[in-house]
Amino acid sequence: MPEGSLITEEMKKIIGVESEPIVYDVEKGAIKKFAQAIGDPNPLWQDEEHARKTVYGGIIAPPTFAISLRHDPFMDRVKQMANFKRILNGGNDIEYFQPLRPGDVISVTGKVIDIRERAGKTGKMAFLTLELSFKNQKGELAAKIKNLLIGSE
Repeated sequence: MPEGSLITEEMKKIIGVESEPIVYDVEKGAIKKFAQAIGDPNPLWQDEEHARKTVYGGIIAPPTFAISLRHDPFMDRVKQMANFKRILNGGNDIEYFQPLRPGDVISVTGKVIDIRERAGKTGKMAFLTLELSFKNQKGELAAKIKNLLIGSE
């Protein structure tokens, strides 16, 4: 990167390095509260009797529930290392592989998968692509979230 880059050597060194996991127990009450908070009345998330009659055989979490299983130590480390004056969430892409269910134990890991820089109208901008992976107690990949952080000087 050119001199005066927003992307430090320290940042370059963590590309592709997976964080230590954070572990969550998925609880039925948390699923229900999440569904209520986002205003999603789907009985698959809240009504055990209804959910038992579906192909899932019981309550599952809404697709966006994984976002609530945060990895704050990883995010804090990235933000501290980047030391941007301003940070903007450039969007999230969520990919699902397994439903999250009450009783699941989910391990969340994070890594930086890409860092780019370019000039913007107000100065240099850095684009960090982060990936969070969510594995259940069976070691199965349940979901991946890619997040674009946009930082500026």
